[in-house]
Amino acid sequence: MTHWLLKERDTNEVLYDKLTFVCVELPLFDKTLRGVKTALEQWIFLIRRLHELKNIPKKYKTEIFEIIFEMAKIAKMNKKEVNSYLKSLNEMNMIQYEINRRDNTITQVSAERDTAWNTVVTVTAERDKAWAERDNALAELNELKRRIGLN
Repeated sequence: MTHWLLKERDTNEVLYDKLTFVCVELPLFDKTLRGVKTALEQWIFLIRRLHELKNIPKKYKTEIFEIIFEMAKIAKMNKKEVNSYLKSLNEMNMIQYEINRRDNTITQVSAERDTAWNTVVTVTAERDKAWAERDNALAELNELKRRIGLN
């Protein structure tokens, strides 16, 4: 790996010390999996040796590397294997679609149930209020009757 800086030709002044170019000559990268230490070395090792790996090494058990290994596995497939893979992927997508559709139906039914329950609660409260008003009116009527001597 070599690092390059931009410099002014005559004064040899560095243009911007935060801007560097890193060149990796893959054939010269000869570290083994055990010798890889940094994240950059992991990526270089992966690019250099992916075609030789049969399984995902423990160092690469992260989501992004698992996606890369899956893509590499697909890239190595012959036409028959690709068609079989695409068919199973399509079936899996159809199953996921059906699960999502049913989840949406359940959510909708739950929302409708909640709306109906809220309506029942509101109607019950209105009924209770009407009964209370009727009871108050009857109490007032009975009081008036008592005052005028109709009891």
